[in-house]
Amino acid sequence: MTFAATVIRVFIASPSDTADSRNAVETALTRWNARRAESSGQILLPVRYESHAVPTYETGTTDGQAVINKQLVEKADIVIGLFESSLGSATPRSISGTAEELEEARAAGIKVHVYFSSAPIPQDHLEEAQILNDFKKSFAGLYGTYADHGELAEQINHAIDSDVPEFESSSLMAGPKGRANPIVQHINEPITKFDSKQRPKTQNKHSLRIENKGTEDAENFRVKLLPYEEGESVDGVLWHDLSDEARTLYPGDSIDFRYDLTMGSPRKLKYELEWNEGEESFSRNNSVNLV
Repeated sequence: MTFAATVIRVFIASPSDTADSRNAVETALTRWNARRAESSGQILLPVRYESHAVPTYETGTTDGQAVINKQLVEKADIVIGLFESSLGSATPRSISGTAEELEEARAAGIKVHVYFSSAPIPQDHLEEAQILNDFKKSFAGLYGTYADHGELAEQINHAIDSDVPEFESSSLMAGPKGRANPIVQHINEPITKFDSKQRPKTQNKHSLRIENKGTEDAENFRVKLLPYEEGESVDGVLWHDLSDEARTLYPGDSIDFRYDLTMGSPRKLKYELEWNEGEESFSRNNSVNLV
């Protein structure tokens, strides 16, 4: 049976030595679709140079990389960058094609996630690996690392689960629904504290943020958090300020629920949102990661 869904384009940007890692990312996206597409109304479309770029010679493009930028990068909703032992070939504008794709996406406000392999470097790639390492040191952002494809898939799932709530509006507002659009997202803010000997220690500040990304008030707004798996409990999370008090969530406003995790805490929760817009009532059910 068919169902309506929002298609989210995920462009996998990487040099030629990462073919197996690109396959692993595409498999992770496909498996996410199998688990979540129907319930979330969202489908992830893996986009790769080798399968989606169309050879063309047209006005407005100066070289092959410019064609890829126009065809794939500019149309992407999410960009995932992968590096293993090489940075890739330089372009007329950047130190490598992949680096240019990431910068183009970043400049366009597209979500970008970058991952570096921590696996041993082959002996015949040591010189290229040094260039890559210099790029890694100068990278102006937070990147992830992966030792194998299982770890990479886990990180991709985490990133996707964090991103997809922001793409709900196009499908959820297409029908006879309201124009308020409360989105739930896990926020992880690294903070550095110093011990008595002034040694830095980085900790994670976790919170669930609910932001009204719509254009109307969400009146009498309530949130209910439920266990994701049978036998788990919401009380297993150390909440700082959890409240089910009704409130009005104005457009652009957000609520943060701070929490800490322990060894016995669940890593995922379900949520139920309820609100009114005038005389109409609305609700939304989904799940969110806590890590």
